[in-house]
Amino acid sequence: MAKTRMAPADRKEQLLAVAITIAERVGYNKLNRLMIVKELDGEVTDGLVNRYFGQRHSLRQAVLYAGIERGNLTILAQGLALGDAYARTAPAKMRKEAAAVVQSWAEALGA
Repeated sequence: MAKTRMAPADRKEQLLAVAITIAERVGYNKLNRLMIVKELDGEVTDGLVNRYFGQRHSLRQAVLYAGIERGNLTILAQGLALGDAYARTAPAKMRKEAAAVVQSWAEALGA
């Protein structure tokens, strides 16, 4: 696939949106840069993702922050389940709704 040059802010948003989608599917704690490269069919390189987000921890942190900012209950629920300190600072209403997501996961797994 041909690589498309984008404005830096647009590229960062594209990478973050893809990262959130992947994190919803596999869990933000398993997310890595190569998953983003693969999801975009090689349109970007690992180095480009690294340029915007740095190491894996920074990428995951950016996904968690953006997920909470965007009201993504799945990402927030993952953060809460993993005991992330930032996730615990989300608004109480969001945390309650995210707890319901975790409960639905537990029920689906028969726990």
